[in-house]
Amino acid sequence: MDTTLSLVALIVAAVAAAVSALATVVAVRVAKKSNEDRWAFEWAGQRPVVYPLLSLDWLRGAGAYVNPLAMSGQACRGLLPLKNGGRGPALNVRLTVTSATGEYSSDVVVGTIGVGDLLDAQLAAPGIDKWSGATGTLSYTDLVEGGYEMPFTVSEDAGQLEVVVVGKVTHTRPQPASPAS
Repeated sequence: MDTTLSLVALIVAAVAAAVSALATVVAVRVAKKSNEDRWAFEWAGQRPVVYPLLSLDWLRGAGAYVNPLAMSGQACRGLLPLKNGGRGPALNVRLTVTSATGEYSSDVVVGTIGVGDLLDAQLAAPGIDKWSGATGTLSYTDLVEGGYEMPFTVSEDAGQLEVVVVGKVTHTRPQPASPAS
């Protein structure tokens, strides 16, 4: 009888140890998921959103966008205003733009655009004469080195230029840092 009781106690102890190990695995997974959720929430709170902003002055070639080589009322050739409408700074901003005819192309390293800031990207001379049909890509990174890429085109509707996002903005998550050896 003592042997049977010992065997039952051993089985109960083994089951208790297995349940305890399973509970530990579940707790670790929940904690890991919670950390991932916190990271995602923090990332979303610091995300930059950069886009070309075709202001009235830019569209009319007025104010800071006067182009002495263009006719009055024509969009600026050598500058493209970029706005960061997100909640985090945009780092390593780069603009690539090509005219509709393909005769002109420019790749500009813009730098950093702070939250809510507007920055004029200076295109290589002579710039784009006719913006309608021009295509481009904006790429930049965030504080945690996640990457963003936004392809766009400039279209004209009833004589008015507008920026249209082509496809969707792609985001690449940062690579985890490797532990120090």
